[in-house]
Amino acid sequence: MKTILFRCGTEFQSVDNIYVKNIYSGFIEGVADPKINQDIVADFVQDIRQRAWQGKPYLLFSSMNDNAHYPALPEYACAVNLRFAEPVHHPDCLMSAATLVWFQQQNPILHGFDLTELIRELHWKDVASDLSW
Repeated sequence: MKTILFRCGTEFQSVDNIYVKNIYSGFIEGVADPKINQDIVADFVQDIRQRAWQGKPYLLFSSMNDNAHYPALPEYACAVNLRFAEPVHHPDCLMSAATLVWFQQQNPILHGFDLTELIRELHWKDVASDLSW
């Protein structure tokens, strides 16, 4: 994985955990449905929330519109746990961490992760939570 660089300058060259799921695996082809897509996103975020260190994962995803021509979600759901050796909000904590969730069309194992492009405008302090061991 390339270096992950936030707009604020916080940089990561390694990650603690990466999760990837082919979200339409097992579905019969057909017209994308807003309710099914919302459920898929909610289920994946809930699954990742149980694996996250610090509570709510940060979803890097454009808003989902309810309309008749609802597009299919990108094929792969991805999540990553990042940890930084310094706190960002509370100096009495030992570190900060964030779990980021995003969706991408290409298989991330074969074609790379879109995360590096998605977070360019984010600040670490806006997505991270402080914690201690």
